[in-house]
Amino acid sequence: MLAIRFRFPAGRYHATPWGRGVNEAASEWPPSPWRIARALVSCWAREGMPEHNRFLALLGKLAGQLPCYYLPEAVPAETRHYMPVAGGKTSLVLDGFLALGAAREAWAIWPGVSLEPEEKALLERLLVRLGYLGRAESWAEAALADDPPEPNCWPEGDADFVNEGEHEPVDLLAPRLPEDYARFCEEIARARRLKKKEKAALPKDWLEALMVETREVQQGGWNLPPAARWVQYWRPIVDAPIMRTMLKHPDWAATTAIFALRGKPLPQLVRALRVGEAFRAAVLACFKGSGQAAPPELTGHELDKDDYARHAHASFLPLDLDGDGRVERLVLHIPCGLSTRHWDRIVRGLLQRGFHLPEGGEWRLELEHLGDAPAAIPFFARARRWRSLTPRLRSLHIKKNRTEEDLLRQECTKRGLPELVDVRRMPFVLLSSGRRLRVVDFARTRVRSRKRPPDVHGAFWELEFAGEVTGPLCLGFASHMGLGIFVPAEE
Repeated sequence: MLAIRFRFPAGRYHATPWGRGVNEAASEWPPSPWRIARALVSCWAREGMPEHNRFLALLGKLAGQLPCYYLPEAVPAETRHYMPVAGGKTSLVLDGFLALGAAREAWAIWPGVSLEPEEKALLERLLVRLGYLGRAESWAEAALADDPPEPNCWPEGDADFVNEGEHEPVDLLAPRLPEDYARFCEEIARARRLKKKEKAALPKDWLEALMVETREVQQGGWNLPPAARWVQYWRPIVDAPIMRTMLKHPDWAATTAIFALRGKPLPQLVRALRVGEAFRAAVLACFKGSGQAAPPELTGHELDKDDYARHAHASFLPLDLDGDGRVERLVLHIPCGLSTRHWDRIVRGLLQRGFHLPEGGEWRLELEHLGDAPAAIPFFARARRWRSLTPRLRSLHIKKNRTEEDLLRQECTKRGLPELVDVRRMPFVLLSSGRRLRVVDFARTRVRSRKRPPDVHGAFWELEFAGEVTGPLCLGFASHMGLGIFVPAEE
């Protein structure tokens, strides 16, 4: 058996997974077999490339078996830097990393690998030279060690002790075997004539292929280093602290989750209904293929009539807190609460899949809040006066001798809200930039429904109640998916 202990003195691990952008703040965990092999090649090159044949045999043994790992507790985190660019401007750069537990040690273990004394001595010399693993700020110390701890991360074929409640799948890069790489090169050569740039990333020698720079791979048009392959591992679930706190209290029923959208450009507020529909679809997709049906608190189906009348089921709401006309938060609000088991599936699914709109646009999600509705956010505040953020559409037809204001008062009464003492129609919504949004600027019909709503025009309103109302306040058609959102009005 061969075991390498990696210690991270700073308690942080910085490594961007292959195919992900730095500003996605994603972290590769555990260190992939490909990354470890490349780190050893780098140390060997700095030593002057001694004992070529022996080093090649050493690498071949490591590549011949996928390692298993022992991983310490890891919490995702990030820092933000505004880097100067040409023209005196700045560019936001996200530095994502994993904050490691007190042990700060990870182990890579090859149970079936046995090294000759000369190979072991060479590996020990190379590991002494290793100063970082991942990005340059990911300081590391590496050494061979005996009596490693029991692994808690395994490749797909060896995952005999995987518990889906405690482990999650992750794709990692691993080096191809030398003979597999040779066959791969032959197949590529027979299939097509390579361009000059492609040849630079596809040397015939396996060891040279491990040394190809990422820049050459990208310039050659390869979507993966030719000497690498994807493998799947099962690792301990990497959670935010808020999720770990929640899982320790299984009887706690949270009502509100707030996710921040990461990516540019952010979706426009005028597409609030499209965002709300897509957000609902993303949440319900977390239950597909799991053998577990989405709870009625999410779907609104099979609820008691009284619960439905109070709109106690889920709302999937886009939120613009700074008033710039862009949606930067997604709110999942369930007044009747949801069990920890269901929240766990939803949060994990959304953080893993991210969020995208069918017509284009994809964003990473970051959990900012999970618990009771945060009163510090104006959207959830208590106020007597409220104004529209998105248009309200009637959910009923106007009958004889009834006005739209009458229907608005009737809806508020059915929802148990205080009496409306003042109702005013607003001509537009004013953004912080001074731009005015009119009702016609907003999407007002659902893509996933063929039923024509009673109202396709809509209006903005300013409402004043006899008593204070606690947000969120959403009224009218599709009020659970982005339309009819109200925010407290300035006194």
